[in-house]
Amino acid sequence: MKMASKWLDITSKTILTQKPTDESFAIHFRDIGKSAGLGETIVLVHGFTQTGYSWDPLIEGKNGLIENGHRAIVVDLRGHGQSSWSAQGDYSRQSMVNDIHCVVDALKLEHFALIGLSMGGALSARLAALLLDRVSSLTVVDWAPWPNGKPTKGVSRIGRVFQLRWDTFEEAVDMMHSFNPRRSRENVSTRMKQQLRQAEDGWRWGTDPAFSKDASERARESPDVMWNNVRSIRCKTLMLLGGESDVVPSSQADLMIQNLSKGKLVIIQGAGHSVIGDQPQRSKAAIMPFLRELNLSKSNL
Repeated sequence: MKMASKWLDITSKTILTQKPTDESFAIHFRDIGKSAGLGETIVLVHGFTQTGYSWDPLIEGKNGLIENGHRAIVVDLRGHGQSSWSAQGDYSRQSMVNDIHCVVDALKLEHFALIGLSMGGALSARLAALLLDRVSSLTVVDWAPWPNGKPTKGVSRIGRVFQLRWDTFEEAVDMMHSFNPRRSRENVSTRMKQQLRQAEDGWRWGTDPAFSKDASERARESPDVMWNNVRSIRCKTLMLLGGESDVVPSSQADLMIQNLSKGKLVIIQGAGHSVIGDQPQRSKAAIMPFLRELNLSKSNL
């Protein structure tokens, strides 16, 4: 499917992953603004229970990625959005990284920037450590390895919310809006339409319920695994932290910056864990100069 507007082209595609260690997967992504300009190609990786549409506030509108001449590749992770669920219940971090790797290889992206939120930040950090010569920059949004390998209060809260079920869609919107009054109810309703599904017993998250199994296994993973990924990253890295988030303690964010070779921390005031959606303009004001600086550095080489 291909749509066009005055300055934006969008192509929606699905590819089958071909990594030999994986079952075959249909991974959906949108290729947005391919002809927008000469800016960086950005691969965006969403968080748990989200879809690629959660990045729209960063992509669209004034001072968005497209207006700044960037191309955006927006992936639906396996078990989320329009991508397929795993018949084997395989939602390991490495398998999801392989899916993203397949997308960038299918698009023949030699160099690209990564932006990842929460779980997507963990996946992006792993991919940046893996593809040292291809990832030009990394932006991590409200993610850092867990303190002492144990989930924070905010991470545990997200796990509990995933188990919720609602009798009606409006009931779901009301509850989620009460959890995050930083957004309008209309905004919450729009996002919930993208993230929920109607099941036989009511409304549930659209994410595969089997995702919880691998989340439990990740909770038992040694913290050294992710810290080694962080220390292996060589590209410039911007870390955005929600000023009102309970997912990443400020002490953990500081430790993240200490372990990055080229890291910078920006706190987005008025934002919870979903930083981009809570404060899109403030997020853009932090991310766009970071990307612009990288483009200028490349053009001067």
